Amino acid sequence: MGEIFWVDGRNARGRYWMTALVEFVVLLGYCVSIYSKDKMTFANNLLSFTSLCVIGAVTWVSFVNRIRRYHDLDKSGFWIFFALIPIIGPMWQFIELGFRRGTQGGNSYGPGPYVTSDHGTSELTGGGLAKVDDAYLENYARRFQEQNVPHTSLANSMAGSTQGTASFGRRR
Repeated sequence: MGEIFWVDGRNARGRYWMTALVEFVVLLGYCVSIYSKDKMTFANNLLSFTSLCVIGAVTWVSFVNRIRRYHDLDKSGFWIFFALIPIIGPMWQFIELGFRRGTQGGNSYGPGPYVTSDHGTSELTGGGLAKVDDAYLENYARRFQEQNVPHTSLANSMAGSTQGTASFGRRR
């Protein structure tokens, strides 16, 4: 979660769109709350301070999201300023960031947002959720057994048995 505030690294298209959707929902919710408030002086002052905080945070996250997406395309974050060109800039940025595929594997801005694990499935890097399936669990159990770590299951230790093999990841 904290990586949405730092420009290091790369964002795949899916994460780019999800972050943009969250930005939109936050701003929409905030705009709805602004227009439903009473017009009191204290509320207006508080509202202006909170407006500065909310809009500043969403703007920063939006910049970081776009810069990290440009990094996935192996381009500098300064390409974000291309959006300042009237009409053409925002349209080009929308198409390039939203629909172009990022560079495969690592590039000059770091490893790809998706890496292939040793059992052939794709996993998100950078704190994302990995796909946990039977192949992943079997591979994990195999690596665990290769370390020659003595282990017993909780049921075996409670029954007094110390012999047993890990059945981690196996369905019964």
